[in-house]
Amino acid sequence: MSDLNCDISISSIRFGRDSEADNRSLICDNFGKKGWIIMKIKKDYFRDAVQTLCKVEIIPPRITRFTKQDNFITISIKNVSEDGLDINCFKVINIIYSLIGPTKTKFSRTPFLFPDSQKIDRIAITFEEKEYKALINKLFNQNTVF
Repeated sequence: MSDLNCDISISSIRFGRDSEADNRSLICDNFGKKGWIIMKIKKDYFRDAVQTLCKVEIIPPRITRFTKQDNFITISIKNVSEDGLDINCFKVINIIYSLIGPTKTKFSRTPFLFPDSQKIDRIAITFEEKEYKALINKLFNQNTVF
């Protein structure tokens, strides 16, 4: 593989699985040439911690969603209860707050309501990207890449 050349462009990069790589490896297709070039992406340890704690608490995995837009990281927590706050939604918020609390990280919490009602659709917890990276560094002493 030492004589292998790969021009990486937007069209040549795809996500995939390889027996030697974990499921978050970035694999560069070599356009018909033999071999793969595998580049590791650093994991988001905070997201993994929240998802693992949700599995321990037997909370459905689709209740939380992590998104990045511009320079903000948003954790959306879906509420399925007709009245008030769902117990699973409350548990996820409690898990996230217990991880954030000791680090004194700045974040904002926004409840989204259905129109013309007091029913909560979801709750969003938003961080600036630099605050989120600092949170991960404080909790896990790791850097993260998005």
